[in-house]
Amino acid sequence: MSTISWSDPNKAAVFTSELESRKRIDNQGRICFSGSIDDSRFGLIHLLSVPDSIHDCYKSSIVWKSIVNASKSGSITPKSVLKHLGPAIDELLSMAIQQYSLLSTISVRQHEMEYFRRRLGNIVIRSKIPADRFDRSIIAMRLRHYERGVAVSSYSPIVLRAKGRTDEEAARIALDSMELLRSVWNLFFNRIAIGRYSSNRQRVNKILCGPTHTIHNLSGNSTSTLFSYEEWYADPPQASSLNGKLKELRKFETKVFSKLSRHPYRKTIENWLMRYARALDGINYDTVILQLWGILESMTCTLNQSYDKTIFRAASLWEYNPIHEITLNQIRECRNNIVHKSYSTEIREGEVRMYQIKMYVEQLMEFHIANDFRFKTPEEAIEMLSLPTDKARLRKKQRLISNAIWFRRPTRKRK
Repeated sequence: MSTISWSDPNKAAVFTSELESRKRIDNQGRICFSGSIDDSRFGLIHLLSVPDSIHDCYKSSIVWKSIVNASKSGSITPKSVLKHLGPAIDELLSMAIQQYSLLSTISVRQHEMEYFRRRLGNIVIRSKIPADRFDRSIIAMRLRHYERGVAVSSYSPIVLRAKGRTDEEAARIALDSMELLRSVWNLFFNRIAIGRYSSNRQRVNKILCGPTHTIHNLSGNSTSTLFSYEEWYADPPQASSLNGKLKELRKFETKVFSKLSRHPYRKTIENWLMRYARALDGINYDTVILQLWGILESMTCTLNQSYDKTIFRAASLWEYNPIHEITLNQIRECRNNIVHKSYSTEIREGEVRMYQIKMYVEQLMEFHIANDFRFKTPEEAIEMLSLPTDKARLRKKQRLISNAIWFRRPTRKRK
């Protein structure tokens, strides 16, 4: 049986008790529930720990199936739900892994993506779509004018080859890979941009995924309905030009993925990259500031800790200059006003604050990616940034540590 557990059995018991109280049996002996049970169902999903080989897209269905089976066999308890989860997960793991292709678009001009091909782990991404395997009408459909009157005909078509037990799993794996790739691309362009002056709200990112995706089997036949992407597509950007920087972009991308391929906390950095890109897709500057501050807290390992630590660690990437701590404190005040006072920034102020925090996030991102000192965890890396920035104080601390090591040296045992 697969290894499964509750991260907090006591909290799981609260949700299963609520489900048991709502359980009903109708006149035909069928199990049903009174009222909404979504709070309890998603509460259990959040508490469930499953093997890494189980994709998150399956959690909802297997938890619901296990709740129903536990209801039929007796009382709903954390133990009874786990009992039925085991066989459900084993059945899922026994399913054959198949190969699929996801067709989508990306907001780069078509002529600049003509010879594009990348491999990210087991995922192959390329811009040339085999005409003998895919219906050209599907591609044309994606490049047509959408019902909102938006033209994306200049977007580049892209195909991603991924594996999964179902088409949904393969599609989600493929989309995550495309998200990661465009996150690195946007980091390349965004880190050069230190500010701008706009009369209206504009997103920072140049490269976004198209509005819809289709998933196909090896023969090219579509296996399910369209996958929806982002609601912001009511007002999408025009296709972007790489401005003759394709060679530099590829060099940067290769360097980043080479670092990530052997990085000890790779998954954490990939999560930061995708959160960074999704934040800068937005045009609501207040929301972008909140999301970037959340990433800053995560990268400085100061979640639920003092803001002073967040600010000190973010500023310590530079030689000491009070302007960094002052600026970061002003961003923190702006963030707190948005959260606690429903404060809405003016366009110009919001844009300035967004670009300020973007710079600190990008510098920390590159620090973690480079990992020049071969730290094993983010906490180890940030421990270095927690040290004083003044060289005299560092040397004093170095002498103290050297003395402490000498003081704690092994001594010869007396005869």
